[in-house]
Amino acid sequence: MSKSLLVTLSIVACLAAAACGDETTQVVNTGTDCGLIRSDLTGAWGVQYITALTSTVSSCVCEQSGCVASDYNGDIVDVGVALATYSPISVFGSEQSSSFQVIGDRSDGGADAGVAGELAGSVEADSCLGLFRIWEMDDTAFMQCLGTYRTDTRTLEATCDSIEFDRDLDGTIDATCDLDTLIDVVAGT
Repeated sequence: MSKSLLVTLSIVACLAAAACGDETTQVVNTGTDCGLIRSDLTGAWGVQYITALTSTVSSCVCEQSGCVASDYNGDIVDVGVALATYSPISVFGSEQSSSFQVIGDRSDGGADAGVAGELAGSVEADSCLGLFRIWEMDDTAFMQCLGTYRTDTRTLEATCDSIEFDRDLDGTIDATCDLDTLIDVVAGT
């Protein structure tokens, strides 16, 4: 190595140590990385709820003026176990975080032409934590689901714990509610 390169590296190392050496900064590196790459998420996606069930919504919060939370509290939503297919899927890097965005519309008989992005979410590139929503046409709402993407099976195993209603189908969420029964779902390529 040249002497000037060694001097430059020494200066950078000293500056880096000074920048991270104060008592208010803590850098944690656990070495955890799930190995996710963009191509793991590409292709047609299938989404299937594990069991058919109904759930009552509660603790609703209105997102729009004129919305009345009590109009949603106590509503019953349902899911079936039929496999839903989404294709094509767009997969791209997020501008806000170290994740991949996943967006697609149903390509089977259950598609709703009035809703763009019937499946939408993100998967963190390092932890494989996934947060996504699934459009439920009969409930005019998006199920909100959280889980972990497995690169070995190319599936996201998740639990849906809340729901976002868009009853007037204007593309804006009217109310967000909790589900009293958690709903398990598997999604992936």
